[in-house]
Amino acid sequence: MNLEKLRDRIIAHEGFKLMPYRDQLGFITIGIGRCLDKKGISKEEAFYLFTNDVNDAVSDVSKYIKFYNNLDDSRQEVLVEMRFQMGIAGLLGFKEFLSHLKKGDYKRASEEMLNSKWAKQTPIRAKELSEIIEGI
Repeated sequence: MNLEKLRDRIIAHEGFKLMPYRDQLGFITIGIGRCLDKKGISKEEAFYLFTNDVNDAVSDVSKYIKFYNNLDDSRQEVLVEMRFQMGIAGLLGFKEFLSHLKKGDYKRASEEMLNSKWAKQTPIRAKELSEIIEGI
């Protein structure tokens, strides 16, 4: 079987889209005809996507937060998780938090995390991450 030829023909019929869309029957589809409503993705595919997303988050944080490499692993992980959740623009919006974090004032940085709309929206996550920042 010529898989390349088959792939090209299926792409010609199914299309190739990197963002989810509704197919002609209304099913949520992505890629080359992957029906998320019926098949979803496998555990391996989910972890593959997750690894790519975390790598993107690490790249963004290290690019936009110049003191990132000066932080210990736990605090770096918090920044990456925050970027993962809200994007780099969302994380960079935490100006007071980042200012205190840069100075090593972890208690104030932690307080700033909890004094946010984000903390009201995701209180359990915010509390846990703020405790890591503070060093509790």
